[in-house]
Amino acid sequence: MSKISLLACLLLAVSSHLSAVGSFQEDPLFTLHAPIRIVTDAGFTTENGVVGGSGTLEDPYRISGWEIVVPRGKAGIHIVLVTKHFLIEDNLIYSSGYPEESDDGIKLDYSGRNGTIRNNTVRNNWIGIDLVESGALIEGNVITDNWRSDTLSGGGIRVSGKFADSTLIRGNIIAGNKPFGVWRGMNVLLPQPYWSIVNAEDNYWGSPLPPSNALRVENQVMGRHLVPLGFPLDNHVTPTVDTVPWLLAPPGR
Repeated sequence: MSKISLLACLLLAVSSHLSAVGSFQEDPLFTLHAPIRIVTDAGFTTENGVVGGSGTLEDPYRISGWEIVVPRGKAGIHIVLVTKHFLIEDNLIYSSGYPEESDDGIKLDYSGRNGTIRNNTVRNNWIGIDLVESGALIEGNVITDNWRSDTLSGGGIRVSGKFADSTLIRGNIIAGNKPFGVWRGMNVLLPQPYWSIVNAEDNYWGSPLPPSNALRVENQVMGRHLVPLGFPLDNHVTPTVDTVPWLLAPPGR
C-alpha cells in the first residue's frame, strides 16, 4: 500500500470515529463515547456504556468514565422506561453546539425511583439533568452554564411529575445556569402527588449567598413556569424547591 493510500485510510478511520462520538476529546481522563440511549432494562449493555453491575439496589448497573459530546436533538445519556437500579457516575457531558444548539445532558424518562447520578460534570447543555416521571439521588455533581441562547431557555436540573418527593439533590455545585438552577415543574390541575416539593438542601449555588426565588414570580400555566420581564434570570429556583440550608463554599470532590 502506498503512503498516500495509507494516509487516506487513517484519515477515514479518524473521520468515522469523530462522526460516531461527535467531537475531539477534551479530557484524557475520560474515554470518548457516543450519546447513550437505554430503552427498557434490555438496554443495559456494554454497547450502551454499562461498565458493570447487575441492576440490583446493592449492585446497580454502572455507566461511568465517559466523555460524551451532546449533539442537538439527543441527550448525552437518556434512560427510558427501566425498572432496574442504575448509577451514572464520573462522566463528563457537554453539548457540541453550545449555546445555540445545546440539548439535555442527562435525561431520565419514566424510570421509577431507581437512579443515582453522582460525581458527573454536566455543563454547557440545554438542561443539565432532566427528570421526567422519574426520581433520583443527584449528588456531588458539577452542573454549570446550562442554557440555550436561541430559545433563551434551559437550566441546571428540572424535575417534573409525581416522583419529586423521591428526588434528593445534595452536595452539588449548581451555578451559572439560565434561567433556573433547579426547576420543579408542577401542574396544579393534577392530584396532590404532583405538587410535592423537591429537596435541594446542602448545595453550593455559585457563591456564599442562597439561590434566589423571592424575587421571581411563578405563573403556573399547565405546569409551565412563565417568568415576567424584568426579573433576574440566572440560576434561580422555583418556590417548590427546598434549598435551606445551603453550602457556603464548593463541596470537596
